[in-house]
Amino acid sequence: EELENGPANLEIAVFGKTVQISAAFVISNPRIISISPSMVTYGDIVTITGEGFNPDDLNVSIKGWQAQIIEASETMIRVVVPDYLSFESPDIMVYTSDRYLYSYNSLQLFPSTILSISPLTAKEGETVTINGNYFNPIRQYNIVYLKSNSTGRTYFANTISGNRNMIEFVVPSLTRDYYSIIVDIQGWTCSSVDVFTCHSPWALIDNMSIGQ
Repeated sequence: EELENGPANLEIAVFGKTVQISAAFVISNPRIISISPSMVTYGDIVTITGEGFNPDDLNVSIKGWQAQIIEASETMIRVVVPDYLSFESPDIMVYTSDRYLYSYNSLQLFPSTILSISPLTAKEGETVTINGNYFNPIRQYNIVYLKSNSTGRTYFANTISGNRNMIEFVVPSLTRDYYSIIVDIQGWTCSSVDVFTCHSPWALIDNMSIGQ
């Protein structure tokens, strides 16, 4: 059983005789007091405030992913938010060689948003840029789809570059139509307000007349 932090009485019992030690005895187990900030994005710095940390025996994981420690003391740990997090509320775990400390639901990722699409009209093979906020800095973790406004079908688009505020993708083979652009970032999806138009030589069969 782990004792609570704070002053404690120390007694020694030998052969039925108990001696109380008068000198002050303070129990100081490691504990997490606070996490700041509570809203973060990939690559941000998070400060874990607490007490009883051993800077020489510390590891930190966020939602199971190892976090890089950039500074540590007995009362504070500063770590970098990993790029691999999903949008579920990430729990923080501070662990040493002999104990684990948890802070549940103490962090949330800023939701990704699409601000603009450029250009709004393109054809197969051309590059389109999505501008926005809080995308994943790892290109492969930003999955881009185009959803047909006519049929509701979705088409995967290959991304070629990206960072927190921008994603570039190549227009896939599509029929001539209007499309919504959707980005899936580790379980969070956001959609464009602007409508993208694909100029393609291929038209939907339903929109063509025989003999045209």
